[in-house]
Amino acid sequence: MRYLFFLLLAASVAACSQSPEAANARNATEAEATSETVDDTGKTDMTDADFEAMANELCDCLQPVLQLTRDLQQKQSEGDEAGMAALLDNLENIMKTSEACVDGVDQKYRVTTEEEQRKATMAMQQSCPDIMAMLNSLQ
Repeated sequence: MRYLFFLLLAASVAACSQSPEAANARNATEAEATSETVDDTGKTDMTDADFEAMANELCDCLQPVLQLTRDLQQKQSEGDEAGMAALLDNLENIMKTSEACVDGVDQKYRVTTEEEQRKATMAMQQSCPDIMAMLNSLQ
């Protein structure tokens, strides 16, 4: 599930500009996100309630990144470079906080099989469709 964080982060960086620095950060983020693999061995012992709880926790973790992305897109459409710069000043703190949160959820639930990944994705689509819509637009 950690890749969700990195995809949203990539969207935030891409939303701010297409400067070389932003492109490099996005490429590094996407490379790390796609390097994660899912083990297809073993059966899940997680219940539907576990997947729902996990999805809710992940949504809470990722909401600040989604909001930052929306705010950056708004400032960009307005041509407000000062506003974008102010938002970008918060990017590192939001990244660290969200990443730590996602890591905690990942450690707590340990989604490892493809079936668990599928169920987690379905739960995320139910819990936070706005986040999943943004993620889907990046794929």
